[in-house]
Amino acid sequence: MSSTINTELFDLLKDLLGLVTTATKPEDNNFYLYQLPSTKQVPTKVWWLIPQAQNLSNRLVTGERDYLDTFLLYYRSSNPKDVDVQTNMAQELINGLKCFNLPNYNVVYCRASTTNPDEDLDEENMWRGSVVITLRSIQDSRWIESF
Repeated sequence: MSSTINTELFDLLKDLLGLVTTATKPEDNNFYLYQLPSTKQVPTKVWWLIPQAQNLSNRLVTGERDYLDTFLLYYRSSNPKDVDVQTNMAQELINGLKCFNLPNYNVVYCRASTTNPDEDLDEENMWRGSVVITLRSIQDSRWIESF
């Protein structure tokens, strides 16, 4: 599978938040990219990352591409206070990153903000919250040329 900013950010967040994505039993995984599997296959406390938008804002004379990206990082639990605590902890960790490098992208701006916990309409007696992540990334020109 080729690397994209989606998979690279997913891997960074997995390490930053100490999440599991490759457990032997699927129900032991607590972080997913794009969507959750069936609710019966995931733990009560679970995270998932959904890319929302990517806009090419500029092509630099060096061949690099300047993107504006938005992601939603969701967390679900049976306790609304846990959702609030976990999403705020994630927000603080992400905002502490400032600028950072991914394997094929240089992130020059990163901000995260949280939403209030609300009832998860997809699962009874569950709550979810989200962290909105906004990035400005420069895609390495060497990676672009490899296509």
